[in-house]
Amino acid sequence: MENKHLLEKPIEQFQTSKEFQEMCGKNMFSTLSDVVKFPVSELLGKPGFGMRILNELIIILEDNNLEEYLRD
Repeated sequence: MENKHLLEKPIEQFQTSKEFQEMCGKNMFSTLSDVVKFPVSELLGKPGFGMRILNELIIILEDNNLEEYLRD
């Protein structure tokens, strides 16, 4: 829980792929909080969001001890 503040950091401050950045732009996600407010099943229906982006999101969340915020 102590890392919850990281959810509010701009996504640009995380090391992400160009594709991840593009997906965030298409969906108007500016923070991780914007992304994880949706369940995985809904994220997979968003423009530019596929299994590779999901995997990258999981890695970002795990690296920052935030995986508990990903839901389905």
